[in-house]
Amino acid sequence: MFLVPLVLGSLSVFFPFIGLILLMLYSGKAVEFSLHAPLKAIAAFFLVPVAVLLFDGGSAPLLPVCDAVFGVGIPVLIFLIAASRVRRTSVAFTFSSLMLIAYGMWRGYYFGDVLEQSFTDVMTMVRDQFPQYMNAALLQDTGAIWLAVMPAAWVVSQLLGLFAGFILFQRQAGAPLSLSRLQLPAYYNFLIIILLPLYLVAGQELVFYNVMISLAVLPMLQGVGVLIDFLSRILVNRFVLGVSLFIILINLSSYILLLLIGFADIWLNFRKLETGGSPA
Repeated sequence: MFLVPLVLGSLSVFFPFIGLILLMLYSGKAVEFSLHAPLKAIAAFFLVPVAVLLFDGGSAPLLPVCDAVFGVGIPVLIFLIAASRVRRTSVAFTFSSLMLIAYGMWRGYYFGDVLEQSFTDVMTMVRDQFPQYMNAALLQDTGAIWLAVMPAAWVVSQLLGLFAGFILFQRQAGAPLSLSRLQLPAYYNFLIIILLPLYLVAGQELVFYNVMISLAVLPMLQGVGVLIDFLSRILVNRFVLGVSLFIILINLSSYILLLLIGFADIWLNFRKLETGGSPA
């Protein structure tokens, strides 16, 4: 019980995406202990990040330590506490996701200079290594866009990792949950609506875009779930179903429709699912 979260804490300093998936998987394997005593179950996870910070107190390790603690450990802890109290795992998943989004926005603000320098170094290396494939103007424009949405890009990757871990947690806990059964709580839409006026605040346009991109991930996942549920009713052959999904999902414009479907389904519950998800 002690060794696994300790190792995952070390891993998450370098690979927070993988660490998040594996920590959720571990929590599902030890589901009774994890839900009964969430902090005790994963307390060892925090030892290595804290030790790195104490023994190397320079500015360099602060970002990966924060990613491990606030981008992996705390979201999983929130998930376990919420699941043990509200007894609904989709609600717990939502709380954990909101923690990730909040941290991701703070991360982009506080470590903005570090992230920008790292991004610039990578772009320079790519341009130097493959000059024959690089269009300078296109690279500059693309780089500017990626730099602007860098906070949201990190959040999106962690949310997808959290969702993969959530599916694995459910499977290990003996209550498998497919994407087609995902149902977010109704208040999630209100949060999106409340934050819309942020666009009107002068100088906060980039914050608005990053927040909205991050918040859109969960309704989009639910929209994909609605699509899978609908297609599975009319396409019996699983191969045909898989090919149909692939064709739809490689079309980038379809994600806007899936987002709107997911947003509507949160309130209208097209699939008539029990709200809140599976009992914990």
